[in-house]
Amino acid sequence: MTTRTGETFFVGENNPLWLKKISSEVNPIPLVTVRGNMAGIISRPVYYDLISWARTAPDNTLIVESLGQAYSIGSF
Repeated sequence: MTTRTGETFFVGENNPLWLKKISSEVNPIPLVTVRGNMAGIISRPVYYDLISWARTAPDNTLIVESLGQAYSIGSF
């Protein structure tokens, strides 16, 4: 991934990806750890790319894999 400031990194053990439910939002917010321990919001276009690359698990969870790690990015 590439941040708005031009930093690049791979999603993996040091930069995990997760969804966080925020009470004021209908849908969870996609986040990734950047710069050590800072949570960065994944933009909508990037999130849509992740969805298009995801595989569907038997429980209808969307899974993205990176560097040997699997990340749930939603379900339907």
